[in-house]
Amino acid sequence: MKKILVILLSLLTCGISLAEDAVSSATLSLDHLPSVESAGSNILVVYFSTDDTIRAAAYIIAEALSADLFEIQPVEPYTADDVNYHNSRSRTSIEQNDPQARRPLLSCRKA
Repeated sequence: MKKILVILLSLLTCGISLAEDAVSSATLSLDHLPSVESAGSNILVVYFSTDDTIRAAAYIIAEALSADLFEIQPVEPYTADDVNYHNSRSRTSIEQNDPQARRPLLSCRKA
């Protein structure tokens, strides 16, 4: 089961990095996501998302695996300007290129 989760997450990561423009223009409605209710699962899906695309994928994966779901949140939330990957001076571009520039995260919270 762990191998399946790793493969799914790897494919998701590769697919998103290859389709950056498609992901940035995607619109998802979180109202249609399944509710994730897992009591005492031994599988945990943890995600960090600056947009609804990764959040939606995490909910779908957690539901499919009957897993617990947790979200990692930044202390300072990201703005639309922060996630402009086409701007080399945006927050995400700077943090991606310089690990020392990354800001602290809050602890995980149950999604």
